[in-house]
Amino acid sequence: MRIESLRYFISAAKSLSFNKAAKEHFLSNSAISQQISSLEDELGCKLFKREAVGVTLTSAGAVFLESAIRIVDLSEKSVNNLRHMYGKSDNLITIGFVSSVEIDLLTERVNAFKQKRPDVLVAFVQAPAQALLEKLQNESCDVVCSCGREIKTAKKIEMTFGWHDRLVLVVPKSHRLAAKKAIDSKDIPEEELILVDINSGRLNIMDMIENCGEDGFTPNFKAVNSADMMLVEVETGNGIAFFPKKSMHRMNNNVRCLDIIGGHHEIDINFYWHRNNRNEDLKEFLALCENREE
Repeated sequence: MRIESLRYFISAAKSLSFNKAAKEHFLSNSAISQQISSLEDELGCKLFKREAVGVTLTSAGAVFLESAIRIVDLSEKSVNNLRHMYGKSDNLITIGFVSSVEIDLLTERVNAFKQKRPDVLVAFVQAPAQALLEKLQNESCDVVCSCGREIKTAKKIEMTFGWHDRLVLVVPKSHRLAAKKAIDSKDIPEEELILVDINSGRLNIMDMIENCGEDGFTPNFKAVNSADMMLVEVETGNGIAFFPKKSMHRMNNNVRCLDIIGGHHEIDINFYWHRNNRNEDLKEFLALCENREE
C-alpha cells in the first residue's frame, strides 16, 4: 500500500470529489479514479459510492479515512524524525523515482556515492512524477531521478544529466518479429502499444505518440500503471512496448528486444532538485553525478 495512494484517498474523501482531488495533486480525474480503485481492490472493499452527482464515503470508507490519516501522519513524522536525527542538510539524502526504468541509473550513482560517503543515509521514495514534483517543492524530497518532462519544465527546478539511452522495441517471444535483431522505425507494426500511464508523465506520453507519428503511424495504445506492468502485458501477448536499451537485462525469456533503426525513440533520465535546496550532501551527490556523465 503506497502512501501516495492514501493521500489521494484522503483528498477525495475530504472534498467528496475526485475532480478536486485530481486538481490538488496535479493529476487527471482518471488517474485519481484508477489509484482509488486499486486501493479498493487491495483492501477488498469499496471506499466510495459512485453516483451521478458525485461520490460519498461508504461506511468502510469512513472508518478507513481515520486510519489513512494516522498512517500518513506517522509516515511524515518518521521522515521528519530522520531529518531531525541526521540533520536537514547533513547525513541524509532523500531520493525519489517513478519506476524500474530509473533503477539502473539510480543504483549506479548511489552506490558510487556511498563508497565515498558511507556516513550519509540515503532514503528512497517511489511515487508518480507529479507527486515527486510536489515533494521537491515542499522539500520532503531532495532529488528525483526521472525521465518525466513535467519535472524538467517546472519552475525553480534544476537538472543534472543522468544518462541518454536508445529505446528498443519489446515484443512477445511468439511475435512474428521476434527472430529479428533490429527493425526500421518506419516498419514498427501498428499493434497495441503498451505505455505507462499519466502518473509517469503526461508529456512523456505525448512525446511517444508524436515520435510514432513521425514514423508514419498513430499508435493504438493501452495505458498501465508501471513499467513492470508494461512488461507483463508484453510477456502475455497483449501488445508491444518501448524500453530503455540499458535496462534490457531486466527482461526475461518471454520477450525479445529489437534495436530500432532511425526515428526519435530515445530517452533521457536525469536528476532534478529544487534550486533552493541547501543540503550540502546533495551538492556532493550531484557533483559526483556530473563527473560520471555518459
